[in-house]
Amino acid sequence: MHSQTLLNILLTNTPEMFTRCGAYNPEISDRYLIYGEMTDKVFKHKPKTITFRQTKNTDFELFNENLTNAPWHVGDIFTCVNYKYDYWRGMRESFANQHAPIKR
Repeated sequence: MHSQTLLNILLTNTPEMFTRCGAYNPEISDRYLIYGEMTDKVFKHKPKTITFRQTKNTDFELFNENLTNAPWHVGDIFTCVNYKYDYWRGMRESFANQHAPIKR
């Protein structure tokens, strides 16, 4: 009769996080239960909200047409560059929200 040696391994790239580890024979199986006790508590990550534009049903030709026909020249009434930028950015965001709404 041949006896077989079963090898149980607990692999980790941070062994310093474990206080102890080992193998336990539950006597109901030919396999040992391996365990490791960690020193640190598990860090719970804060939920992250992902924001993106839904472009699945976007008609880009209509979007480009609206951008082309937009009254961009109205921004020229402002003498301050920051006001012009705010106007143009608002126009672009308005069209983007209309054609590719923001989803969370």
